Amino acid sequence: MGDLLILPVIRVEKTGAVHGAERAGIPTLLPYIYRWERQGRKGQRCMVTARGTMNSCCVEFEDGYRMITSRNALLKIAVTNSPATLP
Repeated sequence: MGDLLILPVIRVEKTGAVHGAERAGIPTLLPYIYRWERQGRKGQRCMVTARGTMNSCCVEFEDGYRMITSRNALLKIAVTNSPATLP
């Protein structure tokens, strides 16, 4: 069968607008910072793997650990379009 290819998810609206770091041309695999002091994860980078009802989501951290949490616990990393930060 071969190797499995995993691609990052890019959110695109129906209008064709691309959101987040992808707009600035910077691919970000972990676009959130976990804000709450739960299970010693405060300040760690993570990504949302699934969104649920009642503002819940499944997040995955850099070390592969997953948890279900509130989306209020996430802080979107700001991306600036200044030339100094672009490669």
